Amino acid sequence: MIDSVFELTLWLIAAMALPGQAKLLLYGLAGVMALMGTPFRALQMLMVQLLLAHFNPTLTGYGGSGGIHLLVPVLVLLKMLFVSEYRSAFVAERPLMLVLACAPVFIAFQWSSSTYPILSVSKAVLFFIYVPLSVFLCKWSFRTMRSRVVQWYLGAVVFLIGTNLALLPTPNGYFLNGSGFNGILLHPNALGAFLGIGLAYLLAQLLATRRINGWFAAVGCAGVVELYLTQSRGGLFSCLFALAIYCFVKLSQGSTISQRILPRVGMVLLAVVALILTNPSAFLERVQSFVGKAQIDETNSKDIFQSARGAAMDLHMDLFREKPWTGHGFQVVNAWTEKGFAVKANDPCGGLIDEAVIKYDPITGKIPISAPVESGFMYTSILAENGIIGGALAYGVLLAILLPILLGPKHPEFVLLIAVLFSNMGEAVLFSPSGIGGWCWLMVGLAYASATSPRDRQVPALRKARSGRHAITKQKAAGVEAARVNFI
Repeated sequence: MIDSVFELTLWLIAAMALPGQAKLLLYGLAGVMALMGTPFRALQMLMVQLLLAHFNPTLTGYGGSGGIHLLVPVLVLLKMLFVSEYRSAFVAERPLMLVLACAPVFIAFQWSSSTYPILSVSKAVLFFIYVPLSVFLCKWSFRTMRSRVVQWYLGAVVFLIGTNLALLPTPNGYFLNGSGFNGILLHPNALGAFLGIGLAYLLAQLLATRRINGWFAAVGCAGVVELYLTQSRGGLFSCLFALAIYCFVKLSQGSTISQRILPRVGMVLLAVVALILTNPSAFLERVQSFVGKAQIDETNSKDIFQSARGAAMDLHMDLFREKPWTGHGFQVVNAWTEKGFAVKANDPCGGLIDEAVIKYDPITGKIPISAPVESGFMYTSILAENGIIGGALAYGVLLAILLPILLGPKHPEFVLLIAVLFSNMGEAVLFSPSGIGGWCWLMVGLAYASATSPRDRQVPALRKARSGRHAITKQKAAGVEAARVNFI
């Protein structure tokens, strides 16, 4: 874990040291390392590029990747499909092959029905490249070096929490709006999503481990404080709900881990109750302020719902009724427009993406490489974007990967999936792997790998080494027995 924290810290320092467009060198270096290295190294570099794209600009300055972070997954996937060793393992993963089989159908559907065909197709292509790639890299790495993968992921969470601590008392940590804590990332919601999912995994490991490490627990507590300070409701609630479901599942199974979880959860609940009892009114006021973000009448739950994602869901349904079969296009619905969530489908902006925010590649100027949208509640935005036909395909792709996790054993990595599903109730990012969605799929990939990799299965190299040690042990035993017979 220390190795991953150290390596990610070096990438951050390099990003802070290089000015402006010189950061392209870092994206390029990460891309070369991903292509030249093992699947595990490629997995690490995908996470590095994702962090580079989301670092706080007051620390690292502004400077995009020039589309490099979109090109690298394409090249790495081609490598996985052309190298026979990786290709055979990839083909053996039926859910991933099903996703790839759906890709041409979904892309053709978007080309023929989307309001912005080029934008929808380019985003769909990236989605169908990044998702099977990230899941496969996690599966391969987890089966061959399980401990290192887990340590890398935990180290990434520790890195986020640890580096954020340095920005807590500084204006740079709140540069976006002066209130929500964004830490080393560029937006409080981004930090909330990254931390909400990653922290759920760290805390699940703490609950399940045989012996709790004191400093590790302290890092977890610091992470909870930072997550609260982001004012990201989706991040905090996804973390809490994911942990609650994980604890419920493990306790209902009555396993050995449940015997560790029960007293630890009890201690946490007692501490929370004690905290509430010290000043109940102040605690309730803070909860209401957090849920309502201190911008509306906290006593009106309907206002809270509408200001959060309720109005976005209304917009989705309006757009869905306009084009129920085909939708308006993959990743073109933008609930957060100049008129806010109150916008309706028949308004001038129509709840669709503004062409002014679309950025094209620097070479041809025709391929969209960036078109940020904020759809809010993902599960209704799918219908607004893709209609019944495309929505069935989109949900089918998700179920192909998510079902093995939901039906598999519930290891601590299981909380990653639950946290991702809950976080997308507030931020529909799962279909945008170039942004926060990339972090989501790296987390889902680890959950998939954990659920589909039997714990008692040995890696071939490890099995060979162990069998060799076993043979040496037998030879030594035979030699001792022969010496004993000769002595007698």
